Amino acid sequence: MKPRKESSWRLRWAYRRGVSLLGLSSALLACSGRADIPDTPDLTYLQEEFNHPTAALDETSVGEAIKEMPSLRELAAAFRAAGGRTTRDIQTGGSETTSGSRLSIQGSIHVTARCPGALGTPEFGPNGSVSMTLGVQQNLIKRGIRADADGCVFQGDAFGTPIRVELDGPVFLDLGRDLGLRQRFSGRLLMLVAGTLDVEGVRLENLAARWTDDSLEYLFRLPDDDKWVIAILAADGSVTVKDSKSTWGCSDGQACAPQ
Repeated sequence: MKPRKESSWRLRWAYRRGVSLLGLSSALLACSGRADIPDTPDLTYLQEEFNHPTAALDETSVGEAIKEMPSLRELAAAFRAAGGRTTRDIQTGGSETTSGSRLSIQGSIHVTARCPGALGTPEFGPNGSVSMTLGVQQNLIKRGIRADADGCVFQGDAFGTPIRVELDGPVFLDLGRDLGLRQRFSGRLLMLVAGTLDVEGVRLENLAARWTDDSLEYLFRLPDDDKWVIAILAADGSVTVKDSKSTWGCSDGQACAPQ
């Protein structure tokens, strides 16, 4: 999972207010029988990589790493826009089930949604689609989800500047915990783009980030080896970089310094 200067990603699940569902089907079974639960991705290893960066930087190499990274503001806008709509579609899929208090639901939910494009007014015809399969066990959507984007175009917001984002190929998500069928997602979302992401014409591939409302963490593998650091973009636009030993504060136009 090595980010490159050229890469691309295209994710954007539609949600029932802004995106029309092309298809929603479920294979669920109540307590009277059994249904197969699909295999779901396990991103535990990636969560550990975020928690334990391996590279050791100095004042020179941390500055070089920042220069090699894509625009963190644009990445954050793309991930947040894609992730927010994805979790809404997950909730939309879950809300289509009819689980009562005495029913135990398990099986799979298949969701396919159109993408709205990068304009302020959604245009669902030519802007691609995304599909995903949710595993359901005992009325809970399993935390690991695979999605597949087909030229999915949407708009992100980079601190007030609209940007065009296009996602294509497989995407893997970790909700952090299993989610109730009608439960609203909250917390930290992890997303691995195994396909490509295009942000304003800059193509990126094999990207990983996790975020809350307050900050976004981006896993960056150094170009010369397989070690990595974590770049963190806060809600106020400030940037810090965590390596295996230190945390560096990186102000615009200034050298990074240990905190």
